[in-house]
Amino acid sequence: MLKARLHPRGTSAGYRYSVIFRGKLLVEYSRDPECEAARALVAKGITGKLTMLNGKTGKPRTVIDIEKAALLTAEEGPNAPRFR
Repeated sequence: MLKARLHPRGTSAGYRYSVIFRGKLLVEYSRDPECEAARALVAKGITGKLTMLNGKTGKPRTVIDIEKAALLTAEEGPNAPRFR
């Protein structure tokens, strides 16, 4: 299974996230890191499952299907974030 590290970056506008994949920066300052990482990986021809790890602890946070997540966008809903 593929793994990437998710690093939070606090800004005045809230949290944004950077994603490190195979030791290289894949996504920087994103509000939607899972979907943006999936789109970047699909553009590189990489598919399958991706485990997003906490950048500090290395513990798994989410597992996504790269091809499916590349088609989605996360947005704020009335009660919680949701995928569209």
